[in-house]
Amino acid sequence: MRDTPLVSVVVPTFDRAHSIGAALDSVLAQTYPSVETIVVDDGSTDGTSEVLAGYGDRIRVLRQQNRGPSCARNTGIRAATGRIAAFLDSDDLWMPCKLERQVAVMLEHGERAPCCIVNARMVSTHGGSRMSFDLARLKPRAEQGLWINVLEVLSTRFLFFTQAVAVWRSALERVGGFDEGLWTMEDHDMALRLALEGPWGYVREPLVVYHQDHPTSLATRARRNPTELHASTLRVLDRARSSPGCGPFVQRNLERAVRRTRRLERASELRTRGTPLDGPVAWALEASVRLENAVTRRLGLWPPMRCAATHAPPSP
Repeated sequence: MRDTPLVSVVVPTFDRAHSIGAALDSVLAQTYPSVETIVVDDGSTDGTSEVLAGYGDRIRVLRQQNRGPSCARNTGIRAATGRIAAFLDSDDLWMPCKLERQVAVMLEHGERAPCCIVNARMVSTHGGSRMSFDLARLKPRAEQGLWINVLEVLSTRFLFFTQAVAVWRSALERVGGFDEGLWTMEDHDMALRLALEGPWGYVREPLVVYHQDHPTSLATRARRNPTELHASTLRVLDRARSSPGCGPFVQRNLERAVRRTRRLERASELRTRGTPLDGPVAWALEASVRLENAVTRRLGLWPPMRCAATHAPPSP
């Protein structure tokens, strides 16, 4: 690869002494030759510092008081010097060719495509795994290429994003960093903002291993705190639907998502209050959302992924 722009890998971590080593090893094993690794220790109180010290000058370590994943990633972005940024949470892993494959696609399409997303293997602690593209019903025919209708798709469902994306720094500067007011849903918020910037590159091969329901993961925390999750979701959806780049189709989808989220928010409030009638009403509200989602999927109302195949062959 003649042009090898520096990739800045930002790894936020908090009390992950048990897993940060494996995550960093997967970054340092990348076949792409031009990488800087920045670890942001977000106020760890366990043995994370000792683990990081063992990597010496192979990584840069920044330390701050605990302020959450969005702030930690932004700290890393500000310290980064690469033209491309990528993110890995400290309990997940990359396949060795992840960055090489992404940079090849990004160089082919240039900065008109703000980022490149790869598939991910979502591994459960209870056994079994599923692919993130399958969960989001993304079915590209070509192994890699250009995803044309990103905003239409993301207005109807979530896509595993942060650990699977590589972003041009110029695009990050245009959209701003991660929203530091969000402790959850910050990934979908960033994805929607980048979707407004243009088509994305993609790689169909699963090049990320995501530990889906680990007790210390942010996703597990979000499920345990539905009030915070719903409030964050509404904030993200309201910001997206107020964006001037959203057409009527996307606006309608986002408005439906707002209505569903408000029903779930109301159900959580009722469960907290806990009078005899609140439980059945909460169950009915949640069931209505599940039914609406199931009918939407069953009738094929989710827009399919539209792509243009890349001409460059996959890197070995």
